[in-house]
Amino acid sequence: MDLRQYFVTDAEHDQARFIGDSLICYVPQRYEQRDLLFITDKVKVFGVFTIVVNGVEKGGLLLPALITMRPSDIRFETRNDERFVVLVFNKNDIVMDTLSIMQDDNFNYIMWNEFLSNGNLPEFITYNNIAGLFDTARTVTGKGISVDHSILELIYAHLYRDKNNLSVPYRNTDMKEPPARINLHSVAYGPDGSFAKFAGSYAQDGYNAALLNQSDKQNDLEDLFRA
Repeated sequence: MDLRQYFVTDAEHDQARFIGDSLICYVPQRYEQRDLLFITDKVKVFGVFTIVVNGVEKGGLLLPALITMRPSDIRFETRNDERFVVLVFNKNDIVMDTLSIMQDDNFNYIMWNEFLSNGNLPEFITYNNIAGLFDTARTVTGKGISVDHSILELIYAHLYRDKNNLSVPYRNTDMKEPPARINLHSVAYGPDGSFAKFAGSYAQDGYNAALLNQSDKQNDLEDLFRA
C-alpha cells in the first residue's frame, strides 16, 4: 500500500501535512541515547521508524535525516519488550516543520550500526523490502556507503534465518513461515565454522556456540591450525 497519498507538501510554508484521519509513529526510545530524538514543544527525530495510518495501514518512514514534527499528542508504550515514543497526528497536523533537511553522511554509519550490526531493524523493514534500506542514502545524506548493492543483498541474506533453527539461512527453507533475524555481531550464529567462533569476539559465547551447534563444514584455515 502506497501511503504517500495521505501526505501533502505545502510549498508556500515549506511544510508537509498529514491529510488522513490518524497517524501513529512508533519511534524507538533508544534514539534519545544516540542523539536521534529530542522532545520539546516539537519533536526532532531521526526519520526511520514504523507508522500506522488510519489504524490499519502499516508502513514506515525511511528518511535518514533529522526532521522536525508537530504531533498532537505524545505518549510512551512498550511493544515486544521495547520502549517506544508514540507520536500521534490528526488530520492536517504538520509532519515536517520544514522540507529542508541537513545532509549528514554520519547517518549512514548510524543506520549500519543500529540496524545491521545491532539488529535493531524497525518493524516495517522485512525480508522482502530490506534490499532498499540504503537506496536513499546517497541522495539524503550526500554520500552513499560505498558498498555494491549485490554485496548488501548477500549481507541481508546472511542475517535472515529459520526461526526454528537459527543456524539455517532463511533462503534454505520453504519460506512458508516468517523469518527470524540475527545481527552482524552474532558470535553464536554468524560464523559457520568452529574456528571462526573461537577466534571471534566474545570468546565465551563462541565456545558455547561451537559446543552447542557443531559445524558440519570444514575450511582451509581450520585444517592449517590442525596441522
